[in-house]
Amino acid sequence: MNAKNFFIGTQGIWIVTLSGMILALLGAFQKVQHDPWGNLFLFLGLVLSLTSWVLILRDMFQQNIKHKNLWIIGMFVSGSVVSFMYLFLRDRQLIESKKTAL
Repeated sequence: MNAKNFFIGTQGIWIVTLSGMILALLGAFQKVQHDPWGNLFLFLGLVLSLTSWVLILRDMFQQNIKHKNLWIIGMFVSGSVVSFMYLFLRDRQLIESKKTAL
């Protein structure tokens, strides 16, 4: 199986993931400070994080990567952290899986 890019492109998924994490943290901070915009930022951050989570999980199922089961379990345990790690290590995982397949 050849490596394909994400549905919205690699740069797009990076933007969605990072902006989701930043908006969720900003919204949580504003909720603690009782800022009226906290609900909006928290909601937008969670929607973007959920979107990136689904797109990355879809990519994990489609690609032939090493230790696929551990990546998927990690997504359910701590989604945002594993999503960020997967994006960072994705190309390396795909190259290693191609080497072991040969």
